[in-house]
Amino acid sequence: MTQASKLVTRGLVCDVYQNPEFPDILFFNRTDRYSIDEQIFPDQIPYKGFVTNQMSLRWKKLLEEAQIVSSNVISTNAKDLIRYGFTRPDGIGSSAVVKKCIPIPLECIVRGYYIPESPSWDSYKKDGTFNGFALPEGLKNCQRLPEPIFTPSTKNKLGKHDVNVTFEKSVEILTDFIVETFTLTDGAEPERIAYKLADTLKTISIQAYTFAHNYALEKRIIIADTMLEFGLVMDPEGNDLEIILINDAFTPDTTRFWDLDSYQIGRFQPAIGRQFLRRHLYWVLEWDPSKEPPHIDPFMIHRASELYIDVFQRIFEVDIIQLSTESVWEWYKAKEEYEQEELDRQTSAEIALYFDEK
Repeated sequence: MTQASKLVTRGLVCDVYQNPEFPDILFFNRTDRYSIDEQIFPDQIPYKGFVTNQMSLRWKKLLEEAQIVSSNVISTNAKDLIRYGFTRPDGIGSSAVVKKCIPIPLECIVRGYYIPESPSWDSYKKDGTFNGFALPEGLKNCQRLPEPIFTPSTKNKLGKHDVNVTFEKSVEILTDFIVETFTLTDGAEPERIAYKLADTLKTISIQAYTFAHNYALEKRIIIADTMLEFGLVMDPEGNDLEIILINDAFTPDTTRFWDLDSYQIGRFQPAIGRQFLRRHLYWVLEWDPSKEPPHIDPFMIHRASELYIDVFQRIFEVDIIQLSTESVWEWYKAKEEYEQEELDRQTSAEIALYFDEK
């Protein structure tokens, strides 16, 4: 029987497991934990892990079908998860088998709207620029930008704030990454390779954002900005490295969603998902991030859960109760079938051994 998987990394909101028998794959289990400004809060948001996993899987499939970018997903089939050794019931519907890859140390942020409540936009208020981009004067609160802008940030370790960087700085970061990670042939130019990688990440990120923005807009949802993460794997032919989309894709944890029907330029938009709790923390509770994360009123947690569920159901036109119920049945049916298969194999081996001894 396959070994059980073991926890190898506990992130802010995602737990990563691995089975030593299958060194090239990982299990991503998205939890109901939530974090704000790199701090994990003591409460959990019901259905959050399920929603973020199911949204990510659907977006990744759409982006792959649109030939924008492939993803790290190998399977979400319950039988595959169990066969590979991931048997945790708390992972039902919130887990996936993914390719082990080399993570690229950049967070690829794409912004399509001016959002002055975000500290990231402070430079625009001062001199009309953002990370080196010269933007139109006099943008109003939540006004759409002439075109999406790519504003990468450093990807820091757990507990440290990420920092916005210019495109030129991102090339420097990727140059160091390439030199430290790969054995280069004589004559290789890491700066040129890094520039090409940064430019490709920019192109893919903007294409993915534009696709998702237009898709969601048809469902009366605005995607104001998002953060994407990428990794490198060997391509199917084994000739070159391929960029793949990893981790979350257009979920309320990494994306700012607005309701199109209530959208008005010149004012703050009603928040959806994690942004809802962020505002409550800073605007109502006046939380000091240097202090321990507080417990949140259960009503606010419940409302945050409703917002996660609502944006998922509206964009993908699914019923979360039906979907989660189906996931549970699929899991236990797969577990029963797998255990029966293992029993049959064991019985066959014992019979074969018996006749061999005869």
